[in-house]
Amino acid sequence: MVKAGSRHSLFRAVGGHLCSDDNSSLRFQGILPGPLFYKMLGFLQRPVVVTADINLNVVALTAVGLLSRLWQLSYPRAVVFDEVYYGQYISFYMKRIFFLDGSGPPFGHMLLALGGYLGGFDGNFLWNRIGAEYSTNVPVWSLRLLPALAGALSVPMAYQIVWELGFSHCAAVGAALLILIENSLITQSRLMLLESVLIFFNLLAVLSYLKFSNSQKHRPFSPSWWFWLMLTGVACSCAVSTKYVGVFTYLLVLGVAAAHAWHLIGDQTLSNVHVLCHLLARAVALLVVPVLGYLLFFYVHLLLLCRSGPHDQIMSSAFQASLEGGLARITQGQPLEVAYGSQVTLKNVFGQPVPCWLHSHQSTYPMIYENGRGSSHQQQVTCYPFKDVNNWWIVKDPGRHQLVVNNPPRPVRHGDIVQLVHGMTTRLLNTSRGAISQPFPSPDLRLLPAGRHSERLSEELGKPLGSAVWFSRHDVAAPLSPHSQEVSCYIDHNVSMPAQNLWRLVSVTPATMRAGSTARSKPPLRTSDCLFYGKGDLGSVLLSEEGAYAPAPPLGSRWCEARRCWPSAKPGAGEAASVFVHGGAWRSALHAAVCAAASVPSPSAPLTPIADPFLLLSPSGGTLSPTRPRFQELKLQEQAERAADRRDIVNRESDTDVWKTILSEVRFVHVNTSAILKLSGAPLPDWGFRQLEVVGEKLSRGYHGSTVWNVEEHRYGRKKQLAAATGSSLTWCLLGSGPATLPRLPGQEQKERELELRSPAQMDASRNLSFMARFSELQWRMLTVRSDDSEHKYSSTPLDWVTLDTSIAYWLHPRTSAQIHLLGNIVIWASASLATLVYALLFVWYLLRRRRRVCDLPEDCWLRWALAGALCAGGWAVNYVPFFLMEKTLFLYHYLPALAFQILLLPVVLEHVSGRLCRSQLQRSCFGALVVAWFASACHVSNTLRPLTYGDRSLSPSELKALRWKDSWDILIRKY
Repeated sequence: MVKAGSRHSLFRAVGGHLCSDDNSSLRFQGILPGPLFYKMLGFLQRPVVVTADINLNVVALTAVGLLSRLWQLSYPRAVVFDEVYYGQYISFYMKRIFFLDGSGPPFGHMLLALGGYLGGFDGNFLWNRIGAEYSTNVPVWSLRLLPALAGALSVPMAYQIVWELGFSHCAAVGAALLILIENSLITQSRLMLLESVLIFFNLLAVLSYLKFSNSQKHRPFSPSWWFWLMLTGVACSCAVSTKYVGVFTYLLVLGVAAAHAWHLIGDQTLSNVHVLCHLLARAVALLVVPVLGYLLFFYVHLLLLCRSGPHDQIMSSAFQASLEGGLARITQGQPLEVAYGSQVTLKNVFGQPVPCWLHSHQSTYPMIYENGRGSSHQQQVTCYPFKDVNNWWIVKDPGRHQLVVNNPPRPVRHGDIVQLVHGMTTRLLNTSRGAISQPFPSPDLRLLPAGRHSERLSEELGKPLGSAVWFSRHDVAAPLSPHSQEVSCYIDHNVSMPAQNLWRLVSVTPATMRAGSTARSKPPLRTSDCLFYGKGDLGSVLLSEEGAYAPAPPLGSRWCEARRCWPSAKPGAGEAASVFVHGGAWRSALHAAVCAAASVPSPSAPLTPIADPFLLLSPSGGTLSPTRPRFQELKLQEQAERAADRRDIVNRESDTDVWKTILSEVRFVHVNTSAILKLSGAPLPDWGFRQLEVVGEKLSRGYHGSTVWNVEEHRYGRKKQLAAATGSSLTWCLLGSGPATLPRLPGQEQKERELELRSPAQMDASRNLSFMARFSELQWRMLTVRSDDSEHKYSSTPLDWVTLDTSIAYWLHPRTSAQIHLLGNIVIWASASLATLVYALLFVWYLLRRRRRVCDLPEDCWLRWALAGALCAGGWAVNYVPFFLMEKTLFLYHYLPALAFQILLLPVVLEHVSGRLCRSQLQRSCFGALVVAWFASACHVSNTLRPLTYGDRSLSPSELKALRWKDSWDILIRKY
């Protein structure tokens, strides 16, 4: 029990102050010792003083601002213009469904969603068209409340900014009243839109910095000094997090703060430690706090939107798997490590123009394209933007014929050479350059002299050589991208076209993305590149230059395959001689050897000289002789370049060599041509079912998502796969020779195969992305997602905004002529533009005269004038000029943030003209009368346009025509 002493403290309110009797004391006895408890409550012995300075101007301006913005806020009870978009995002927040909006960061959307949450909105409304009536479950007033409050509070903030700049109360009140009666600002703030929120945070950032700057003069490092400094950083963060254009105001404040800090450094009255503390405080508040705030808003955004939604496919597979439902439900329990025999779907990381998966079907490329070019007539390989059973592929070991996963599984690692078998058609992914026989003669034939290499070749071959050779070459170009190679699934048409179906897996990590991972300009030299198909008396031929491994223009690849048909008179008629030539220049010595063996007459074709090659012939045929020194050199070169392949990834951990489901991003490099599997994004014609083209990119430079793929769906094939179909007739060699396609499946087994691909096995694997990984990907997608840049009926250019030559019809009543129009007060717009011009001229004039040592203004007045221009005129410029550089659809409301700063400058210029340029009292009186008349006209225009601002009154056609002051104003007139 606690007992009080005999004397009690007497507290009374005196003149608004809470005071205590000076002679009074408190004594408490009980559980705690009296002296200790008394010491803890010692602050009560001192007077507790609460003072409040109430500016009635601010109170009155706040009241009328709230009245103008909140009056009949729920009218109209229908979807108005861009509410159709923001309303969808609010519904997503209410249902916690992930979405992607490339127009801006999530903070503004979350504020709108907060209004819906406070109003009890459940998100159930179909936002499908402008003008749709809201159902009873939609809290319209609550949804529009926060933008209206932001617009209302901008009125007193305008007053405070002009006052903090050092100008009179009259000028400050004038700025606030202009913000109050501006029709476009009223219209925009009364709807479920974000411009008023952006303007609020822009003005708050400027006001906070001005208050901080004024506190700097009196009490640096005081609580109020820290409060306004930190609030500046928070306001800048909120502005940037509402819309990306808020970064312009942030940079403006940052620039002014940097200029003030520069002057602070030169202040000799401050010690070095004091200056350092000032700089650190500003750096933390204006650099660290905005970044942390920006990250915080995204953290809350991703925390709220945890469920799969309609925009999932834009994101990576790893991001999709982190969301509830959708891909996470499909991929739950998938094996993590891709092994030989795995069945996978491969999604392109770039995902442009739409997300898609590597796909094939039984249709083949046309023999001849519309432009006259020929194709390989192989099975089409495309990128398909929908999940389909034809998206499944089997990862096969080229050295083994089995298509199932071993026990234990043998994982695929970075640098491994694999084959990709299409799951439904069982054909191998293939691309090639060359290898098409052509009728004799051919327009691609070239005459190449044997030259001084004839004797050397004759000695090696043991027979005399001719002096020239027919040479036939053909590049199998992609159908829509002739600079790239065609990608197909190989069909053996029983022609002289060998399969080239080996692909090297190159893992891509974030480290290589940042470093700009590039395709190897010097692909490793493989003995498999030197396979020779042809007459046995020639055997295998390898031709190379000592130390020369550069790509060969114009083909951009190291190996060029040459083929020609043997004459029918020669033994082995119909067989094809094939040579792989190192470099882009055709080597006449080797061609001469083929020519001599074939006894081909010399054609009249251009001559192409060559350099001295190194020629290695193996009379055994089919393989290179391992006893030759050059072969040993090649093996050492191959081992060294394989080691170099493993250095492609910077800071690689030991376990990241393994190809992982969803997490790993990989590229497929064609072994024979060094081409990279790439999504070109071009839609194929009708013969390709409008699917997206996939090519082999030969000249890949730098990291690009179109060449990167990741495994999305994955399962281990455990059945005795295709045993009956393959039998013993299918043989595979380590270097990829032999049959290039699996035998076709019978009808019943085809159905079983399709059923197996639709029923993945289940295994547990954890794939939780960190926040920074999700944030980085989401931010990148938001910045790179393609927005709709099509022309809109109400779109405009920045030049139209200053002169108000455009308008936007926001809403029209379904039965009457009542409508809401985004129209500006033409008096205010014209006056603000004129004031900006006057300020610029006066500033340049004063600056030039100050350069001549003529000071028209006192130093303090000049500093106020310059600071007002930096913040107001500068705020207008940074929020207006960048739109000239933007390639997107623009509307009149994009100008409103710049207009708000321009309006702040208007009373500043008027006061300066009245106080500094009007010399006599008569001039000041006349100028004051003109200002009053001007303000009265602005009020009259605002009241005249009021029916179009609030949309609460129906006007007759004649009244509407009378309001069309410009032909470009599209005021809607209903025909009865």
